[in-house]
Amino acid sequence: MTCGLEDYELDITYTVAVPAKDAAWCKATIAGNKLNIDINVSKDAHGRSTTATLTAVATGTEIAPLELT
Repeated sequence: MTCGLEDYELDITYTVAVPAKDAAWCKATIAGNKLNIDINVSKDAHGRSTTATLTAVATGTEIAPLELT
């Protein structure tokens, strides 16, 4: 990360959560700094939707959560 003329090393920890009711078909994981989302195939005529919440903590300070729908 670069701020002004200085470079900073930030220790960032990411977490992701999917609502429990959708966890059987939508699995979200973090590997390093990569978000992986696996969605099981459905033969239902109706679409499915869920919201995964991605959070990050950088050097003890929480960064505002990001919701992905």
